Amino acid sequence: MMTFRNSVKKATFAFVALASVGAMTTVAEASRYCEREARDYADRRTGGGGDDALRGGLIGAIGGAILGGAIDGGRGAGRGALIGGGVGVLGGAVHGSAEWNRAYKYSYRRCVNAQRTNHRRKKINRARVRPAAWSDEWYQYCSSKYRSFNPDTGYYKTNSGRFRLCK
Repeated sequence: MMTFRNSVKKATFAFVALASVGAMTTVAEASRYCEREARDYADRRTGGGGDDALRGGLIGAIGGAILGGAIDGGRGAGRGALIGGGVGVLGGAVHGSAEWNRAYKYSYRRCVNAQRTNHRRKKINRARVRPAAWSDEWYQYCSSKYRSFNPDTGYYKTNSGRFRLCK
């Protein structure tokens, strides 16, 4: 037989567990959002990195053909083009990957910092919502927030039985 106290404990535990999962989900969603934004930014900024490898291979092949032709006459141009092209593709891919990573990290950091700043602003804005003490708005705010609020003293009674000034 389940008592009222046990059912309240279970309900409280379930609420806390769901709230924790919700908070983690929000952080995870924010992280996924920043990852997507950073990937898109890096792709737009660098063209995905594939163009650098192609460009490097083309420049390497031309340079290798010229160098091979100069060193070994007309016969070395083909071999020089193959070697230069391979080295150029590799160098272009490394360069493109480094540029993409740099752009990704830059965009990800900006996104995360912006979300932290927005979170801080929300906290600051919530703190400013409270009206100045002893004003008409303050009386209305405290009366609506605390049933035990005494407008003569400015105090309300907590659940533990203590009296606190409404802030």
